[in-house]
Amino acid sequence: MNATTQALQPPPSVSSDELTHQLATEMATGLYSIADVGTKFGLSASKLRRIAKSPHFKRIYAEAKALWDSDGNVQERVRRKSALLLEDSILPMYSIIHNNELAPAARIEAFAKLRSTADMEPTKGGDGTVKENFTLNINIGGEEQVFTIDGTALEVDEEDC
Repeated sequence: MNATTQALQPPPSVSSDELTHQLATEMATGLYSIADVGTKFGLSASKLRRIAKSPHFKRIYAEAKALWDSDGNVQERVRRKSALLLEDSILPMYSIIHNNELAPAARIEAFAKLRSTADMEPTKGGDGTVKENFTLNINIGGEEQVFTIDGTALEVDEEDC
């Protein structure tokens, strides 16, 4: 197993359609060999060939490839590419955090970077108390109608309820 396949880890349990999109995206990027992508998703070469022949997969792959190679919005393209590469760095970062041979300062910094990446930084309010951030996504009638509300939870006294 080389460094590339070590960075690739099986995806979490997801629906088959999400898995198809993830598989198509991984293959469309060209960052990893097809064999490494198959290994990541636990697919044999013959199963991967069958999936790749599916019209549904071909359509999803073509969309992923077009998006990856797009000359369009540079900021969006770079954001998507960075997100994919960042995802592959999560488990190596975890290894750094739990490597007792590294200096504690390096491990703490790796933890802070991972927490920041996950957008789990605590937010302090004006009064110095820690506030929890949240994101609420509302999907009405398909992908075209998605509303996102970002906010910070406020502490409420029981008397105010």
